[in-house]
Amino acid sequence: MIDRILMGVGTSRGRKSYSDLQINDVIDFWRVEDLKPNEMLLLRAEMKLPGKAWLKFTSTPSTRNPGKNQNRLTIQAFFTTRSWWGKYTGIFFCLFIDLFL
Repeated sequence: MIDRILMGVGTSRGRKSYSDLQINDVIDFWRVEDLKPNEMLLLRAEMKLPGKAWLKFTSTPSTRNPGKNQNRLTIQAFFTTRSWWGKYTGIFFCLFIDLFL
């Protein structure tokens, strides 16, 4: 509510099309930074963090069952910061990542 009154980031949330994804579209607190259809999606975090964070989704054909039409999904998380607190938070997140997923 306050975000709407003060015309904050939350007022411009949303996408033009819910079936097609484009660069600069917003998904929750993530912004699409790079997109290669059926191959790669790079999302940049727009939430308050002590640094910058990205999530990268990559889809590649699976080599386990060549006869079946299956893909392998790889998810990578990137985090960078210059502050001491951000470095501490990044180490904490890496140590306890299984608790978050």
